[in-house]
Amino acid sequence: LNTPDWLWQSWTAAYGSDTCRRIAEAHLHEPPLDLTARGDPMAVADRLGAEVLPTGSLRLHGRDAPVVALPGFTAGDWWIQDAAAALPARLLGDIRGWRVIDLCAAPGGKTAQLAAGGARGTAGGPGPGPPARGCGTIARGRPPAHRRHTPRLPAGPAVTGAAGVVARGDLDTSSV
Repeated sequence: LNTPDWLWQSWTAAYGSDTCRRIAEAHLHEPPLDLTARGDPMAVADRLGAEVLPTGSLRLHGRDAPVVALPGFTAGDWWIQDAAAALPARLLGDIRGWRVIDLCAAPGGKTAQLAAGGARGTAGGPGPGPPARGCGTIARGRPPAHRRHTPRLPAGPAVTGAAGVVARGDLDTSSV
């Protein structure tokens, strides 16, 4: 099976030969791809042949084309986001009109979810360098006009430990 000798030996020592073989065989199968729909999940699922999970995420089993060639990718109708990663934004409920600052916006799935739900705000990430990778995810979906290119935020305990910060009300994000 397509597994380097050093790894095979390590797995065999740790888990036994039967489990090692099952792990190696599992690596030969493409895992499903989880997506979040910008609009109606059922409509996107129908176009892609995806399963709608109880949480509202989509799961695509086996695909014949690269992700960028799938229907709706370029238009921003959906983006790749693990079903578990999509839960925090969904738990917030109705977020229309909220002002949001996402301090760890990479690759941008939660920020795109919040924008699609009617929130407005700013996305950034810790450290110097280029903006968060999420800019492509966010730009493809054409969220509300408050989307803007934001400089990276300085690294620090309050920023690097945050998974995202959401505020309701009059949070002024103009200086971020």
